[in-house]
Amino acid sequence: MLLHWGGVAFVVWSMGTAKTSTIGEITFRNELKIPKLLDYQLDNKGRKVFHLTFNKGEVEFLERKTTDTWGLNEPYLALAIKASKGMKY
Repeated sequence: MLLHWGGVAFVVWSMGTAKTSTIGEITFRNELKIPKLLDYQLDNKGRKVFHLTFNKGEVEFLERKTTDTWGLNEPYLALAIKASKGMKY
């Protein structure tokens, strides 16, 4: 049992002394790709109608390295939909 508690004590000690921050040590070179706001049309009842198309694509997240992606209306992720309280779909 002594060995077991010794292992637990080591894990607790190592967690308390582990490095938890890289502030000031790394740089962020790649811009985060934020989706644009999706346009809508109003139907005859005044409801917002969004047209969505599922697409396969490629995105260059890292320089000279493409990644296969899927997205809605774009090759990566989807356009953002702005909703308001009380909106009905």
